[in-house]
Amino acid sequence: MIRIIAGTLLICSLAGASPRPQGLVQVEGHGSQSNVIGGREVVPHSYPYVVHIDAWGDCQGFLISDEWVVTIAQCIASADTATMTFGAHNLKEEEPEQVKMTSTEFIVYEYFHPMSFGNDIALVKLPQKIQFTDAIQPAPLPTYDIKPGTTAVLTGWGQTSATDPTYSDVLREGDVTISDNDECDTYYGRRYPKTVCVMTNTGSAPFCYGDFGGALHRDGSVHGIASFFSGAGCDSGGAEVYTRIYDFVDWIKEKTGV
Repeated sequence: MIRIIAGTLLICSLAGASPRPQGLVQVEGHGSQSNVIGGREVVPHSYPYVVHIDAWGDCQGFLISDEWVVTIAQCIASADTATMTFGAHNLKEEEPEQVKMTSTEFIVYEYFHPMSFGNDIALVKLPQKIQFTDAIQPAPLPTYDIKPGTTAVLTGWGQTSATDPTYSDVLREGDVTISDNDECDTYYGRRYPKTVCVMTNTGSAPFCYGDFGGALHRDGSVHGIASFFSGAGCDSGGAEVYTRIYDFVDWIKEKTGV
């Protein structure tokens, strides 16, 4: 059954941990503080399942069928509506490939913890089935668990550096190397199960405000969605944490029938 959840503010931090995790904050309009630091422009429409979402904050998700989008719970748990842009490369232009839809039907994972960002995943049901094109396609759910040492690609719209206030109009990508989860657990002083850890001091591209829900791609599937980064700063060389999609495949299938 579809649940629509709205209510409490989700600017949250984990008490007692040092440094604290930083989650989604609400900003005005698309692009504010959104960045894949040091990224490069993608080949237009080369990630046809990536979705821009304007909901409680500025975030992203990915399409898994003609009716469903996966995103983080932080993005829509306190929202009344979610306006999604499909098939976008340049968000500042009215590209012919773009399709916009607004939904009010969300499913937030029942064990999502807004204070710690645990189980940070949700589903958005489209108000009508979307037509697939070359620029709009679903991503298959991952069939294997991504491992430490594996390389992947993060995508997002926004700044190219933490100090440059100019935001990218186009979708950008950056390379990351998956770290052992123990490194993130040690960094934050607590365990984060069902997550993918990326230590950005290894040269991995960081995500920042506005990139929450951003996809971590490998082999044509999304293996993680950006959940939180260090309160010391997204470009501080600290730990960035993604929700591990592989751990939620059964839940996604149960709720969506995909």
